[in-house]
Amino acid sequence: EELAFWTGRIAQFGRGSVLADIAFSDEFQSLMPPELVAAIDTFISVIGASDLHLTPGFNPDDPSIRTIAAAWLTAYPHLDPAEVSTAARAPRGAVPVASRIAATPPPPSESAVPLIWSELPEALRETLTTWNATLRDAQSSGDGQTIVFATEAPLDPRDDNEVSDIYHYDLAQDRLTLLSRSERGAAGNAPSHSPRFDVIGRQVIFLSQATNLVRGRPHTAQQVYTVAIDTGIVRRLSEPTWGEPADGDVTVLTLAGDAGTVVYHTAATNLEGGPGLYRHDLRRDLREIAVFEPWTHRADPQAQRPTVDAHARVLAYDRPDHTGHHQVYTRDLNTWELWHDRPLDAAARTTCCARFSTDGRYLAYQARDDADSLRLHVLDTTTGHHAATAWPLELESSAAALSPEFRNHGRELWWIAPEQGPGLPDVLHRILNPVFAAP
Repeated sequence: EELAFWTGRIAQFGRGSVLADIAFSDEFQSLMPPELVAAIDTFISVIGASDLHLTPGFNPDDPSIRTIAAAWLTAYPHLDPAEVSTAARAPRGAVPVASRIAATPPPPSESAVPLIWSELPEALRETLTTWNATLRDAQSSGDGQTIVFATEAPLDPRDDNEVSDIYHYDLAQDRLTLLSRSERGAAGNAPSHSPRFDVIGRQVIFLSQATNLVRGRPHTAQQVYTVAIDTGIVRRLSEPTWGEPADGDVTVLTLAGDAGTVVYHTAATNLEGGPGLYRHDLRRDLREIAVFEPWTHRADPQAQRPTVDAHARVLAYDRPDHTGHHQVYTRDLNTWELWHDRPLDAAARTTCCARFSTDGRYLAYQARDDADSLRLHVLDTTTGHHAATAWPLELESSAAALSPEFRNHGRELWWIAPEQGPGLPDVLHRILNPVFAAP
């Protein structure tokens, strides 16, 4: 198991259990290229001969590690988006914050675009107004032709549950489709919310307490699902390999749309590493722990409120520091580093609730000093420039639940009203990005 875990982490191809199958199953070995099987056999023999214990802190430059990683990349070059051979040699020492987050300017994003009420197509606004409907988490494809959102309004005749559901709107056909439904077309029997639009994969990831969306054992915890826009097929992501639902709530969801990667927090004890943060590669259908508890193979149960850039290069989250105060930490998702680095802003008493711009260049977060003054901090991860500004006084009471979003290609920060609808304010406050740099 340790062989599988650590070589899997170094090779950056997903869950280590997959390597265990390959190493110890004749069926899997028969499907592998000979050079890969030989490298695994050599690796195992090296461990056996030297009585090597693969525990946290082992040398990633060990020749056997390099052999197995190189074999993986030779056999499967498409599994190397992060340039593993470089990542495996990354130094462990602390480096400046901007260097830890990004070394080069991020590429353009093709992710979904968040929408406020006034940005919705007129035909959709008219329909929603007719139903006196309010909505949350509206997002569109880059061309604006496809929109997804959550609403309690019964916009479909089958939607008779009087709770929040997920809808898809096709602008060209002026057609609304209920997405949070069972195989037989019935609406979910409990609330569904927090849709995240994977534009490239043409699917929507969302949270739901409904028990009738997929077949199988019923559950009592909130799960994370994906639904294909073209087919309407719903699939549960939060389940162990044996197919049971997660036994604890999934509560926070963030999507790296350009990478097809979703990161979420769960209280489940029956997933691979226990309660904590997980990332799920939607393209390869691989789930792995996103943040590890220091010096263990388990998920860190104290890590929470994740945010990730659109390219899944960097994860930001918060957890208590050694004094018990919450701090924002970052993790480079393209390296093998598994343990916690220092807080993003160690000078602040507490920090939390980070948010990336769509392209990942800018990072905003809340910070309180020893005088309990709340401020918004913004970091340019490319240049390292940093600025702080006062938090809007009228929004201070809702600070924990309301983080600003980067808009207009990172030029501004908007505090968007969670609920959008006719006659409601859509933007509560907005400021210019204090560290914005023109492309």
